[in-house]
Amino acid sequence: MVAVADHRTSAPDTRFHLAQPTERFTGTPEEIAAQSRQQQELLWKLCGFLARRTGQPAEEIAEHMRRGRYLNAREALDYGLIDEITPVKDPAGPGTGVSLFYQCHKSGVRVPS
Repeated sequence: MVAVADHRTSAPDTRFHLAQPTERFTGTPEEIAAQSRQQQELLWKLCGFLARRTGQPAEEIAEHMRRGRYLNAREALDYGLIDEITPVKDPAGPGTGVSLFYQCHKSGVRVPS
């Protein structure tokens, strides 16, 4: 997750996944080594960017990305990935139970009928 907004918000039920980008390399051993170095440089730039935005050490972020750490909205707020957790308003009104369906539909998740 990379956000350029000054104020980053999230719904309460959002999950975040810190993961390294993956790539398959092809070519000669020298080409593969160069591609690998380039990917490592980009990864460290990403970790540095996230470190500046979150206040977390870049090495810790790199470790969390290597392990594929998941965070819920509260953990992401404490981690510094987001600035605020905003409540999701039910479009059909309170107490109707439509909000989960609406959130899934709006995000493109197929909901069984």
